[in-house]
Amino acid sequence: MVLVGKGASEREAVQSAAASDPRLASVKREALALVLGTVNEQDILDIHVHNALPEEKMGISARALFRLSAFSMLRLEAKGQVRRLEHSLRSIAPIELLPKLEYFLGTLPAFDPTHLLSGMRDSERIALSTHHPTWWVSYCFRMLGRGEAIALLASRPRPRYLRVNSLKNRGRTTLPKELGVLAENLTRVDSTPGVYIVKGSLSSFAGFFSSGFFQMQDLASYLAIRAGDPVPGGRTGVRLFQSTTLIEE
Repeated sequence: MVLVGKGASEREAVQSAAASDPRLASVKREALALVLGTVNEQDILDIHVHNALPEEKMGISARALFRLSAFSMLRLEAKGQVRRLEHSLRSIAPIELLPKLEYFLGTLPAFDPTHLLSGMRDSERIALSTHHPTWWVSYCFRMLGRGEAIALLASRPRPRYLRVNSLKNRGRTTLPKELGVLAENLTRVDSTPGVYIVKGSLSSFAGFFSSGFFQMQDLASYLAIRAGDPVPGGRTGVRLFQSTTLIEE
């Protein structure tokens, strides 16, 4: 969680932690699910941390610990595992934070997300559910109206694309065999050979990016290049001048 707070992706953070301690290699999948869940619920977890410890000034490590503690203990799967989870959290907490952690764990059974949300303004509830700042939600409400603003704020992020570099793939635009099971995270764009939509973390493909097999490029730029139809030795400057002249006319 500390690494994520410093800018690393969730998957990178888990892999780094597992590399530093071989005993963690067998629980990487569970650890990633825990980190992803904590990050996803971070906004509402932070509110509870602040309400429970209003005077506490926390650094990155302390805040990460309390977020992780809250998410771990409040999961439905945590029922029946409370003692084990509490023991695990105590074992990773710095000694100076143990008294505050004990107090914080004692506040969790009374935590009620529905009660927390019921006392909020509409814009604050939407901000929590869509992971946007309250001021931005209020601005969108004023500019677009509530319904259209919520549709915009709750929309899924744009898809990410990668392109197969045919020069590195023996002239082919199909996925290289070396990709193996990672191919399951790529969906072909039927209208554009060699372009794929990426599902999940891009860090999984780091080796293919560094070797030149894959290239990142937004789809709009790639389609603009296709429309220009450049050829080896072509005089692109002349073509640009001709296109500009045509537009002006």
